[in-house]
Amino acid sequence: MILDEADRMLDMGFKPQVDKIVRRVPRERQTIALLGHARRRGELARAYTQDPARSRPTMRTDARTAR
Repeated sequence: MILDEADRMLDMGFKPQVDKIVRRVPRERQTIALLGHARRRGELARAYTQDPARSRPTMRTDARTAR
């Protein structure tokens, strides 16, 4: 399950709808929550995952094209 802009959905009041979807998908699943802001990360991890892990994107610069 992918929750894109998950924090924004909750801020806009869509928690009941998200909860309904989560109840209907298998408990054994992979969940990805993409957040614009970190302030709700813990709340989302507790509510929608079983064994959360955090990943941060990194920028990779190719020395040949960097100027």
